[in-house]
Amino acid sequence: MSNPAAEKLELVYDDQCPVCRIYCKNVIVDAGHDLHLIDARQGGDLMREVTARGLDIDEGMVLKIGSDLYYGSDAMHQISMRAQTKGWVSYVNRLFFMSPERARVFYAVGKKCRNAVLRILGIEYIDNLKPENTLKHQLGDQWALLNPNIQERFDKEPALGEKIQYEGVMHDIRRSRMGWLFAVLTRIIGNPLTPYAGCDVPMDVSLFKKPHKSGVFWQRTYFYPDKNPYSVISIKRESKDGEMLECVGGGFGMKLKVYVEDQSLHFKSYRFFWSVLKFKVPLPHWLTPGKTHVVHEDLGGGDFQFTISMHHGLLGETFYQQGVFRKKEG
Repeated sequence: MSNPAAEKLELVYDDQCPVCRIYCKNVIVDAGHDLHLIDARQGGDLMREVTARGLDIDEGMVLKIGSDLYYGSDAMHQISMRAQTKGWVSYVNRLFFMSPERARVFYAVGKKCRNAVLRILGIEYIDNLKPENTLKHQLGDQWALLNPNIQERFDKEPALGEKIQYEGVMHDIRRSRMGWLFAVLTRIIGNPLTPYAGCDVPMDVSLFKKPHKSGVFWQRTYFYPDKNPYSVISIKRESKDGEMLECVGGGFGMKLKVYVEDQSLHFKSYRFFWSVLKFKVPLPHWLTPGKTHVVHEDLGGGDFQFTISMHHGLLGETFYQQGVFRKKEG
């Protein structure tokens, strides 16, 4: 039962990090204080305040006492001064965090351990300082050069539980023999490419987000005649370093340059990579299906043209698709 006269402490931490969770759920403050644990991944008013203050929760916990926010090693130092003197957590507090100087040193070590654990377990960073709209952030001043209809289309990313859907027809789907081979071989990482060619193939596109996953999922479903629906899925997101990435299964993906030309939106790849423990290992160009170029061009009346081409330096064109789409209503 909480003591109404006790000083209220609110500690924001990452509950998916085992290191953070074990520490926070075992720390016990003395009777004069009332500790509340807040999972940063669940959002809320305090998390919004943390973000508004420009504090990167991936770089440090946050402790709120009254109207004051203490960050990283300062938060740990404040907790250590209010913690009980019994138990193993109390011993850790006294040994590592009782003085501000020791807290700075050992918190930096603990942060590296936390990041290593997330890499090993494949847990995404919280990334609370990421821009609300990745595309706008990538384009910067070029956003104003886009066709107004394209601006409206991409003005907001889908919220959790929401799907933005488009429907249309891929009028031309080509792939070379080597393109077919790339598509077949990459099925093991989740169908990032379609192995089939065709004309006037109906297609649906869905944009959505998933809990605890950064970025926007793009699912493209082809309805080839006499075949089961074939879905291709990828995730567009921005890295901590500000790079635009398109990721598929197995940790594979490509880095993209995003720009505006003739009021149309362009995505052009410049490096494929394989992500291992959060490290991006660059892949040689000859080992990939080719440089990718995607163009979103507005046609007016709610329609837009989508074009994707992949060109290999040695093998020539491996994939080409072009179709016309519009937003699905209802």
